[in-house]
Amino acid sequence: MIWQQINFTFFVLGAIFAFIFKKRLLRPEHAELPNEPFTRSEIIQVWIIAVLNPLVTGPLLYYGLKDRWPSKARQANRISILVLAIEAAIGISYFFLSSPIFPSP
Repeated sequence: MIWQQINFTFFVLGAIFAFIFKKRLLRPEHAELPNEPFTRSEIIQVWIIAVLNPLVTGPLLYYGLKDRWPSKARQANRISILVLAIEAAIGISYFFLSSPIFPSP
């Protein structure tokens, strides 16, 4: 039950952060560079957002940015897929390492 609440919280936080990030990119100072890649601080922000919930924030960032900033959208998509793979590898390794190979009778 607690894991469902934590997952829901990460879902909501990820959606909120993705919305805030998209709004930040729509500011006028970003308007003159339509096809530039992410800056270093934006990459850090995308990583933090993607760690919260890559299944939600990845598509949100991709489809939110693809019309105006296609290179940023592809970069955000790659980061979210990489974070998803890392989280899946950690989850699978945790599952196999926590389960006993030979259960005791």
